[in-house]
Amino acid sequence: VSATSSTNFESPNVFIDFFGTSQNANQYLWDFDDGNTATTQNTTHAYTTTGSYQVTFTGYNGNCFDQDQISIMILDNKAILHQKYFIVQ
Repeated sequence: VSATSSTNFESPNVFIDFFGTSQNANQYLWDFDDGNTATTQNTTHAYTTTGSYQVTFTGYNGNCFDQDQISIMILDNKAILHQKYFIVQ
């Protein structure tokens, strides 16, 4: 799987688009590291407070799964996206 995000966002309460890519997954889970989740392949999320967040995208197919993560920092006036890809098998 692969997770990406839009990079043009500026502050808390600005919606960020998240895009998940997977070849064989038929179920999805986004964990936004702020207590919120989504279960669609692509989604939108807005953080309400500043801080650092480790966003995890998981694609499932039966008992098999794969993950990717994105590190996001939400600042007072802008947000910085740091992408760090890894695969858990």
